[in-house]
Amino acid sequence: MGVTIVWDDPQAKNALRYDIEGDWDWDDVREAVDIIFDIMDKASAPRICAIVHFKDGIKIPRGGMKHFNILTERSHPKAGLTVIVGAGRFVKSAIATAGNLFRMTGRPLDFSYANTLEDAQRLVAEDLRINGK
Repeated sequence: MGVTIVWDDPQAKNALRYDIEGDWDWDDVREAVDIIFDIMDKASAPRICAIVHFKDGIKIPRGGMKHFNILTERSHPKAGLTVIVGAGRFVKSAIATAGNLFRMTGRPLDFSYANTLEDAQRLVAEDLRINGK
């Protein structure tokens, strides 16, 4: 699988990091979402943020828009801010479009962007400080 899921801070366990590298496909994303939901179900933190870290740059597999609903069809009740590292204009536009559709379901979608992993970690820390740990 091209997606590795780890706690960004293994002691705090309030932010998951999805390290994405190499070749990956939409089946990898489906599997990752199931793993993420399982981890969040078992976590004691009431709010869990996420950092999506494309380690090799963002390379979306074919059929991106067709499969993008994998990321928006369900939201975990504990889901907090999601920060995407290194997103370009196309990815930001795609997420904005998906976010607008997702909001029509009445469920929140809270995304931000960062240029580096360190910037993403600062955004998550600030979000957790403001919105509760």
